[in-house]
Amino acid sequence: MKYLISFLALCATAFSATQYETPHSTSGSVTPQDHVTPGAGPRVSHGIDAFITGDFIYWTARMEGLAYVITGIGDQISSVGRGSTKYPDWSWKPGFKAGIGLNLPHDEWDIYAQYTWYYSSASDTTNSRGNGMLAPWNVSDILSLIPNNESIQQARGAWDIHFSTIDVGLGRNYFISRFLTLRPSIGFKGGWIDQDYSVRYNLSTSNLTSVLKMKNDHDYWGIGLRAGLKPKIHVDDAIILLEAIAGEKKSVNGYVRTHGKGRICHLANGHQRAMLENAEMQKLITNAALWCSGIEK
Repeated sequence: MKYLISFLALCATAFSATQYETPHSTSGSVTPQDHVTPGAGPRVSHGIDAFITGDFIYWTARMEGLAYVITGIGDQISSVGRGSTKYPDWSWKPGFKAGIGLNLPHDEWDIYAQYTWYYSSASDTTNSRGNGMLAPWNVSDILSLIPNNESIQQARGAWDIHFSTIDVGLGRNYFISRFLTLRPSIGFKGGWIDQDYSVRYNLSTSNLTSVLKMKNDHDYWGIGLRAGLKPKIHVDDAIILLEAIAGEKKSVNGYVRTHGKGRICHLANGHQRAMLENAEMQKLITNAALWCSGIEK
């Protein structure tokens, strides 16, 4: 608890940042050059300041204690090969994250919710081939049914997991250097996990041929408080102001960036008189010129 209190104090310090001077506006968005901790945005004006996110993930999930057979078990009379403990064949599987957020009007805070989905499965089969096998799971009292370690002809283990979580939090994304941003946040996290594990043994003795199976189903869910600090490194400091989209094609009509101590603003606003006489376009050009010259109002 004391660590959580310390983290909340740090967040409060970051959230309560003030500014030295009133920043000017570029294309309806605040260019935070003079904040103590300027917001990392992006933000919009004259519209719903909402955003969506999506991520592709490629994970592998593992669980210990799922050995389904042990090979190389001898009877102290005949020789056997080198043995090992067999587990399901773990693999990497795809998943996704989808989020939706809303930028709040006060101090560039935001509310963000994210859903994570992932599914993975693993299985493996081992045949005896004269190498004695021992079952770690005493399914249907299997140890009393087999007279020797050659009775198990085949063993199989299979496991799968359905993993889902929802994160909802309040945070603030801000710059701490030219290319590095931090987003401290606090909120709630809920999740549910469904796991299935099964084993199967094919037996063959002088008076018995049978298949023994076992299946375990584990379902978990939970909800609790969540706090975190998310850093991000920006490889470029260009900020897109205007973008035209037609079908699957996109073209950037305006952007700003810095080069050393210089500032660059590109506007492809067209040459029609109606466009140049538009009040919002005139405001955009004026603010762009002020930003490039470094003049503060």
